[in-house]
Amino acid sequence: MKFLVFTLSFVGGACFFPWFAEAREAGLTVAPVFQEVSFEAEEESVEFFITLSNDTDGPLVLRPSVVDFGSLDESGGVAFLGATDNLVRKYALASWMRPEKDVISLASGESEQLRVVIENRESLSPGGHYGAVLFQVGNEENTVDANAVAVNQLLSVLVFAKKQGGEVYGLKLLDYTLEKSWVRGISQARLRFQNEGNVHAVPRGTVVLRDPVGRIVQKGIINTESGLVLPETQRTFVTKFVSVALLLVPGSYTLALEYRYDGKESVDQVQGTLFLVPWPSIALVLVSILLLIGWWRKKK
Repeated sequence: MKFLVFTLSFVGGACFFPWFAEAREAGLTVAPVFQEVSFEAEEESVEFFITLSNDTDGPLVLRPSVVDFGSLDESGGVAFLGATDNLVRKYALASWMRPEKDVISLASGESEQLRVVIENRESLSPGGHYGAVLFQVGNEENTVDANAVAVNQLLSVLVFAKKQGGEVYGLKLLDYTLEKSWVRGISQARLRFQNEGNVHAVPRGTVVLRDPVGRIVQKGIINTESGLVLPETQRTFVTKFVSVALLLVPGSYTLALEYRYDGKESVDQVQGTLFLVPWPSIALVLVSILLLIGWWRKKK
């Protein structure tokens, strides 16, 4: 299977950020780079617009094309699937997505909106579908400028479409690993989620660490970048911990993890325990030993 790999390298290596407004490459600005579309089952079609701006000193010729995309790996990378792929993708979108123009000519400083239509044919099943509009840069003679945009640097708009009437939502925490020290607590957690539904999901939640007396001493927020998990795929999120209170008491600490997906009000819970001996308790023991030795010598 041939595919074009494009790994987004936004904040923390995450991708699928709805707030990321635009992309720039070789003097071309494309906005937005993320397009989320939802439509009813009975609608014949739905449309959206992409704004293209030529910031160079000369004219540009752009050729839009559409491809399907899926998850490359659990880190949030994206694999663009080309037209030569024979794999029938359950969540494909390109076959139903049509740019209004095949070629767009932009003079220097000119901007234009490209209309893209998603045709809601019966063959488009309910649930999530994922595609991208790619833009290749050419010159006035309509030949591709190889120096303008490298193959793995094609400007793109990721399209997340949701056909209503048969959505299935489901998010499950498969496992987690902790980066920890038995004297300092937890620095970060790697949480591995499985999307068991047929639409993309945005994990939300918190991870808290309580000491043996019940105080919250450390806390982490899950998925602060609002990354998505595509249907029937897995994705790992790194959650950084911050200190809430000083770790003092040695003993068994409780890790409490609560998570949900956007749109779900109730949370799922997972708990674990770990044994810690914080620095202050070690220092207290050492001081106590020194005082005891001093008292014993003085008594002799």
